[in-house]
Amino acid sequence: MLNFTSKLKCIAGVAAAIAVMSLASAAGAVTLSTGVGTLGSSETNWQLISSPPGSPSLTIVSSAQDYAGAWVAAPAGSNWITPYAGGGTTATGEAPAGAYDYSLTFGNPGGSVAIQWSSDNGATFSLNGNLLSSTGSAGYGSLVSFLIPAALFQGSNVFEVVVQNDPFDGPNPTGLLVSADVSAVPLPAALPLFASGISALGLLGWRRKKRKPVALAA
Repeated sequence: MLNFTSKLKCIAGVAAAIAVMSLASAAGAVTLSTGVGTLGSSETNWQLISSPPGSPSLTIVSSAQDYAGAWVAAPAGSNWITPYAGGGTTATGEAPAGAYDYSLTFGNPGGSVAIQWSSDNGATFSLNGNLLSSTGSAGYGSLVSFLIPAALFQGSNVFEVVVQNDPFDGPNPTGLLVSADVSAVPLPAALPLFASGISALGLLGWRRKKRKPVALAA
């Protein structure tokens, strides 16, 4: 039967190994980008928590099909989203002027997050109530990039982007584009070796305990 010390060694070894695997696989466990889905379908991750009257649910659209081709192309794995259908997969419809408040709630991504984003028109980008970035009134033709360090994330987090759609005499689309790339926190080089060593010690203690003393001949 295992003594208390041997049990602790075994438990510590298993816990360390699980921690290593968990940290290595944490990145990419959450979806942070906009428009991860089929063009023309509903956005299922980001939400529109407030907007001018008459705005339906969010729809995924393509920048290549928007009005006059003004919007910047979306990075791979993301697309623009709009607060109206606009003809299915395009953003040629008319959006009321005013503030559009987008929100995404998510868990700890397990690493730093590189953001590329754009909006029509100007907007502010916040994490847990802290302003991180902003775009200008005509910023929809380019991407704004910034990095969020892993230390800024909590167990539960909220991205909030407030887009201000300016009045315009003519077709006046509005939308949001967020492309997020999660990078895993690098593991210390000695951590996997440490976990293996603890596991080996636990196994050695177990094997020694299993051995029975050999009786000496009289």
